[in-house]
Amino acid sequence: MTIVATVDPAATGTVTNTASATSSTDDPNPDNNTSSVTNSLSPKADLKIEKTTPPRVVSAGETVDFALTVTNAGPSQARDVHITDVLPAPLEYVSASGLGFTCSRDGARVDCTLATLDPQAQGRVVVKARIPASAAVTENTEIVNTASVTSTTPDPNTEDNSASLKVPTGTSADLAVTKTGPAKAVAGGKIEWTLEAVNNGPSDADHAVLTDELPSSIDPATAKVTTESGPLTCAIESATVTCRADRFAAEAEAKVVITASVKADADGGDLVNTATIASKTPDPTTSNNSSSATTEITRSADVSVTKTGPSSAIVGDTVVYTITVANDGPSSATDVRVTDALPTGMVFVKTSEPACTGEAGSQSMTCLFASLAPGQKREIEVTGRVLPGTSIDMPLTNIATADSKTPIPTRRITAARWRRSSKPRPSSSSRRRPIRRHSPRGAPRRISSR
Repeated sequence: MTIVATVDPAATGTVTNTASATSSTDDPNPDNNTSSVTNSLSPKADLKIEKTTPPRVVSAGETVDFALTVTNAGPSQARDVHITDVLPAPLEYVSASGLGFTCSRDGARVDCTLATLDPQAQGRVVVKARIPASAAVTENTEIVNTASVTSTTPDPNTEDNSASLKVPTGTSADLAVTKTGPAKAVAGGKIEWTLEAVNNGPSDADHAVLTDELPSSIDPATAKVTTESGPLTCAIESATVTCRADRFAAEAEAKVVITASVKADADGGDLVNTATIASKTPDPTTSNNSSSATTEITRSADVSVTKTGPSSAIVGDTVVYTITVANDGPSSATDVRVTDALPTGMVFVKTSEPACTGEAGSQSMTCLFASLAPGQKREIEVTGRVLPGTSIDMPLTNIATADSKTPIPTRRITAARWRRSSKPRPSSSSRRRPIRRHSPRGAPRRISSR
């Protein structure tokens, strides 16, 4: 008779098997009715380790999970299972865990142990590692990571007790910029923009450059740039603001403020200013690499007019007075019109300004200037004549006005007035006799300012 039995996979040492025979008939020699065989047990556990990770490029600054799976092909139970994974540079340890395993780390070496692993059973450990954001890895660089497994139970096949995995690495830096500015600004006035840049990672950005080309309506000579925070160093050349950082660390932020003046002759309407950031490190999201701020440009020119003239005028004589039109800004004034309306009793004779026109003998003069820059003045000398017969009972009031196509916040008008003098002009005959209270008929009459 042949009996086939299976040894307990966890058994160790020796095993003794005893057979016995009995009968209902008396046995004259019962001493030989039993027989035993003792065998020494030789446990064997064929362990195999496999290493996997998601199929992707791991960029500097990212973590990677290595799954280490140990299978016991038997036939015996494996005791004191020991997994070892030495992380190669530049990988840095983050964590290691597995059901039933006890894991520890010593530098780059990760050790995980399991008391027993039954035949046909599996054990799994996940080792999490990270590539530093500043790691000097290049595109298509591969990191080779090897893990191994051992046991105090003899392994009949050690060729599958280690496994290696190649991990493709690279760099990736998601740079982003946000630009803000005022909703409105006045031509000739100040404007300020704020640029906020951030590296969303995962890698450090190599040679990051933030650029802002100022619009043509901005006076580059007045532009200033200030780095309020972050690694950027900024400068202005011509009309371009450039900020640089040899290394823009992952998760780092920067704030830059640009101030400038809008040109006084800038057209009204929307002014759009765009900032852009980039680096030599591949950027996974380029849609946030540029940001624009739109500001409505308005125009305002405080055009004023003043008028000066003699303190008095004699009926029948000419009067020379000066009109000064000025622009106090902040914007350039375009299509400036100055009108001088002469009062009844006075007529236009001539003017020194080529931009002014008036018909001799009329009572009006008009001047047209294409533009007046902020701070600019134009003086207009006008000659008029007081008509004979003009009443000296009422003062002569001469008013000049100025207007512009550019909106004027405050209109200022200066008037020059003349009235009758208390004394007539002396004549050759009057020098020889006392001055009368009233001028005789035909004698000159003087009109003076009020």
